[in-house]
Amino acid sequence: MNKNMTAVEWYADSQSQLLMKLLKKELENENEYPNMARAIKAEALEMERKQIIDSYNTGYLDSECNHINDADQHYHQLTQKG
Repeated sequence: MNKNMTAVEWYADSQSQLLMKLLKKELENENEYPNMARAIKAEALEMERKQIIDSYNTGYLDSECNHINDADQHYHQLTQKG
């Protein structure tokens, strides 16, 4: 991943590359596509988690956060569904 890319940008780029491989019939088996797409999504979600935690920690260290909280807990609060 390019250090300047967000997880969303990386995800979109990776999905586009995978789709092009499918269209050009560069995949050995078309059934590979769903598994590879899920792997890309999982990696992008992990990248996003790390980016959120890193941003939180940077803000906390810069004293820009207005509350004391664990970065991982902060991520889970942001991504909680419901």
